[in-house]
Amino acid sequence: PKRGAVALDCEMVGVGRNGESEVARLSAIDYLSGEVLIDSLVQPTRPVTDWRTRFSGITKNAMAVAVAENRVLKGWPEARAELWKYIDSNTVLVGQALHHDFDGLRMQHWKVVDSGILAKDAVGTGVSRQWGLKTMCDQFLGIEIQNNGKSGHDSVEDAFAAREVVLWCIGHMEELAVWGRKQKEEFERKKKQREAKRGKKSQQTPSS
Repeated sequence: PKRGAVALDCEMVGVGRNGESEVARLSAIDYLSGEVLIDSLVQPTRPVTDWRTRFSGITKNAMAVAVAENRVLKGWPEARAELWKYIDSNTVLVGQALHHDFDGLRMQHWKVVDSGILAKDAVGTGVSRQWGLKTMCDQFLGIEIQNNGKSGHDSVEDAFAAREVVLWCIGHMEELAVWGRKQKEEFERKKKQREAKRGKKSQQTPSS
């Protein structure tokens, strides 16, 4: 049976001469039960030129071992097909900056809850900053993620983290609104400080 809601995260590596992103790990969990549905390396369809291990958590050796043991999904087409075993057009997909995951899987989906968009909506218009999953986990949940240093991110951890952030946002709408107002005030305060500094510098610069 298809799931009602699934939390999703992909890790990317760089492929080809220009280092375009391609999915190299796919993790998906049932949003309601927390069951891990998929956690698999994905063998890129093109030669990898940048493993991005600091962020992806994937090494050339780990991929080679998984390929040798036939424990990989072969390219984004197989990864996407695996995901669609659990979802359909009515499934709500949950995650952080899901457009990157959709790009990696070459897919579109209209029923989404994106933790980054929830944060951005709470802050409102006129603020260019984006809030990362690590920051939101710290500020909303008081937990630390993506603390593996050079070994990189863990897509299962990130999928669970996005799920918890979304659950918090839905369950704490008033607190989220207060947080949003504070973030906007802080952004505008720093913006004024920067403008004041620029104004002082321009006054100090002698005219030619």
